[in-house]
Amino acid sequence: MERDVFADILAVTSPVRMECVRVPAGEFLMGSALAKDREASKGELPQHRVNLAEFYIGKFPVTNAQYAVFVRSARYEAPSYWNQEGIPAGEGDHPVVQISWRDARSFCAWLSEATGGSFRLPTEAECEKTARGTDGRIYPWGGRLPTAELCNYDMQVGHTTPVGQYSKNVSPYGALDLAGNVGEWTSSLYWPYPYRVDDGREDPTTEGVRVVRGGAFTLTRWNARCACRLRYAPGRRVAGWIGRRCRNRCSKTAI
Repeated sequence: MERDVFADILAVTSPVRMECVRVPAGEFLMGSALAKDREASKGELPQHRVNLAEFYIGKFPVTNAQYAVFVRSARYEAPSYWNQEGIPAGEGDHPVVQISWRDARSFCAWLSEATGGSFRLPTEAECEKTARGTDGRIYPWGGRLPTAELCNYDMQVGHTTPVGQYSKNVSPYGALDLAGNVGEWTSSLYWPYPYRVDDGREDPTTEGVRVVRGGAFTLTRWNARCACRLRYAPGRRVAGWIGRRCRNRCSKTAI
């Protein structure tokens, strides 16, 4: 793994090529306040401050091509929408979908072993801070409502799109596709707020539904909001729209 000290990018070059952006340590506003977002749901309340250590997170969701390396190397079960030849034609740079929370964790474990790094699923707090920064914005790009120019949502395209295609769909830290295209698994159990990393919601052995973030190409603009929380059973492979991105626990001094 290599770190670009100017662009705050951690680059993985083998066995897959992957970029992770740095999210600095500090507080951010998590959740929603009805006074600021009238579309907020009960599960997003109350808005509260969460302090996180520095971390790196995938610049893009994991693609079909990246996941294919894992499938071949680990002899892991391929997603059901792949064909006998593998990835559907022309979709190597689309995000991998139809994977369960357990599949996503298996990919992280494989990548950690292959690189000597420490990869895992991001917590929902890490996902939300990456998406919105510290100013409590509603969408990664700010307060402007989603459009077909900004992200892939509400069946306007009707399918996943290549990662990074929507260059304006970028977070304050340089991560893309955090709104629309595909929902992304987090490590977190769907528990009420306020969020606390040490209250048991990050225990991977605890039974319960896990949080999915980011909306999807099939979902409305409401789901593309940074604070929106969805939940699914960890063994469920939702057809067509749940994928994942990686989080790296290495600090600046360890790279």
